[in-house]
Amino acid sequence: MTINLIKYGLTTAIQADLTKENGQILGRIIGQHRDWYQVITTAGECSAQVTGKLAYEAASPAAFPAVGDWVCLSSSADNQAQIEAIAPRQSVLARGAVNRQDGQIIATNINTIFICMSLNADFNVRRLERYLTIAWDSGALPVIVLTKADLCTDLATKLRAVADVSVGVPTITCSVETGQGLDELQPYLTTGQTVASWALRVSVSRL
Repeated sequence: MTINLIKYGLTTAIQADLTKENGQILGRIIGQHRDWYQVITTAGECSAQVTGKLAYEAASPAAFPAVGDWVCLSSSADNQAQIEAIAPRQSVLARGAVNRQDGQIIATNINTIFICMSLNADFNVRRLERYLTIAWDSGALPVIVLTKADLCTDLATKLRAVADVSVGVPTITCSVETGQGLDELQPYLTTGQTVASWALRVSVSRL
């Protein structure tokens, strides 16, 4: 079965950015374990490592592949895929500056970042501000998702506090218990869109 990479966010612009040599294929990195990468291609998933040339030319850790990158792959003699090139990144979510040696890339080529914060005990506007700064710096669109609305007794006050630090940022108030706001998430979850979710100490058991 052939995998449709459009579902994984492939665009004509990405295809134009990566020049494939004979025998090379296009793929997107969907996982990483040390120096091994899990890559999705039209033929399915495979494991890959960077070529010696790419590793040698990497000026910093940020120059190595990261989860979310689109790459060109070729097969080596032992039938393992080799990452030959990385497409220019449209967005980079990172801890620290990516051009520093201690900068750590979390993911790349993200369209939207859901910043999830509970309206219950974990509500913290100062922490939200820090996450918003990182999200804006990434180049992706931040969306604030305020969860557990059914447990909040001072919703109007908390919404005003969020609005004061998030001018221009879409904010969705939701609850799994009541269904409030869940439909508002759907426009960000269409085919080909890549969404990252950050939880500010919110329980993963329920929204």
